[in-house]
Amino acid sequence: MVYLIRHAQSIYDPSIPEQERSLSLEGKKQAIDLIKKLTPLRIEKIYSSPAKRAIDTIAPFAQTVGLNIELVPEFKECKMLPCKSFEEWYAIIKKSWDDFTFKPKNWESNLECQARICKKIDDLRMKHSDVNIAISSHGRVLSLLLNKIDKNWGFDKWKDLPMPSIIKVCFKTGSIFRLC
Repeated sequence: MVYLIRHAQSIYDPSIPEQERSLSLEGKKQAIDLIKKLTPLRIEKIYSSPAKRAIDTIAPFAQTVGLNIELVPEFKECKMLPCKSFEEWYAIIKKSWDDFTFKPKNWESNLECQARICKKIDDLRMKHSDVNIAISSHGRVLSLLLNKIDKNWGFDKWKDLPMPSIIKVCFKTGSIFRLC
């Protein structure tokens, strides 16, 4: 079984590089709260985006159960550049869901990001077919993976996915269950 974890609430500050953004005070509390939700799932391997907020979301659980976190570059956020405003960013994200090949200069298209994460997930599923794994990553990245399984998982589901979230995925049946 694969459990996808969207990182907890983070601090957005355009002056901080995307990979270095940390959790907010609320996000740190949310990360602690995830321990009791993740413990019964019998997770044996943990993978994470190299972004600080993704690592910090899964770290309290990993420490509690004595597991290492393996950083996986393929689980990083889709490459995008800062925008002049939230409205500009939101419009670009919306357009990228309408057209998976849409790609502003120096951005990664949804199609490219989806291919990147799906290839890595396939590799991990083959490597760990008999154990439960957790992947701590980002809402858009995880939503693009879920879209590959279920085409109904699109812009609106991405937009409504809370921080943090735990999603159980059964690849054999194509089932997606949002646990929180």
